[in-house]
Amino acid sequence: MNDNCAIDPSLDDLDGDGIGDTCDNCPSMPNPAQTNSDEDASGDACDNCPEYYNPDQKDTDGDGVGERCDVCPSVVDPAQADTDNDFVGDSCDNCTNTYNPLQADIDQDGIGDACSSTSSSRLRTTYRLSHELYSVDSVGGYKGGPAATDNRLTLEEALKAARETLAMTGAASSTKAWS
Repeated sequence: MNDNCAIDPSLDDLDGDGIGDTCDNCPSMPNPAQTNSDEDASGDACDNCPEYYNPDQKDTDGDGVGERCDVCPSVVDPAQADTDNDFVGDSCDNCTNTYNPLQADIDQDGIGDACSSTSSSRLRTTYRLSHELYSVDSVGGYKGGPAATDNRLTLEEALKAARETLAMTGAASSTKAWS
């Protein structure tokens, strides 16, 4: 019998895909092609975020979607619905029908400024995403940049970028809106 993995002399192949467990990038799920689109340690067949490099496979909320792909990483949301395409899932979006990736809520009423009739100011920030500049105001106005499909920012990354931009422009008094 030929060894299906030169460094696995015991021929263990738990998933029966013909690749020895020691060499298999997904030993518990058959994947004879060993496809690994994001080139982390996990093959696509068992990677919880095959589109983006995520070697730790972190999934805080346990919904089966890795942090890097999860549009609502703190709330169990296997459907990953995002009606307004702002990369904030409907389960945790403070304004589900209006694009507002920064989730600004200046009056802290739980309704995003993009949907709130009580918001009196329109804050604006610019952030870098995939080496392209984007500008978004707090009421959801998209101001430029290509579609964010490659390396999107997490909400935390976008908020950090917004705070840094406000600090650099001397608008420090408005930073509480991004908390």
